[in-house]
Amino acid sequence: MAVETLRPNAFSYQGVGLEEPEAEAHHTLVDDVTPDEFSTVVISDDAEQFDLYGLPNHSEGSGTINKVTVYIRCNDDEVITHGDCKTVIKTHSTNYFGSAEVPGGQWATFSTEYALNPNTSAAWTWAEIDALEAGIWLLEADNYCTQVYVEVDYTPPAGIQIFRRRLEGN
Repeated sequence: MAVETLRPNAFSYQGVGLEEPEAEAHHTLVDDVTPDEFSTVVISDDAEQFDLYGLPNHSEGSGTINKVTVYIRCNDDEVITHGDCKTVIKTHSTNYFGSAEVPGGQWATFSTEYALNPNTSAAWTWAEIDALEAGIWLLEADNYCTQVYVEVDYTPPAGIQIFRRRLEGN
């Protein structure tokens, strides 16, 4: 198996009203490989808002897609017991939201896994991966997101697996 990571490279839908930096393109605040916590962050300024971000086309993958997992790294300004953040994906013009998560006043990474495309109930295709958008849903003011990314877990064709093992010395 192999994994390709896709990070936001464009905005698609900016629904989160930022407290600051107001003029910043939201996708540039959550595209970090290493989370930088409060250095660059999307901060909600109102209730129930979400952003969607464009992703680059896949560059490594071919073969069978096993699953797609979207990750978000969130925080909130207080320890509370209701969900403050959710993952969001858009496929086939429909938005799908993950479970409500509670960071509890600290930075935490959450994920939602999709073994099948939720719109078709079938295995993901590479064309669907290239059209996929991912994002963050924030419940209320002073909820934060510093990172959004998607991992595509796939099984390369048999010939490619053998070639990769030889390159890796296995």
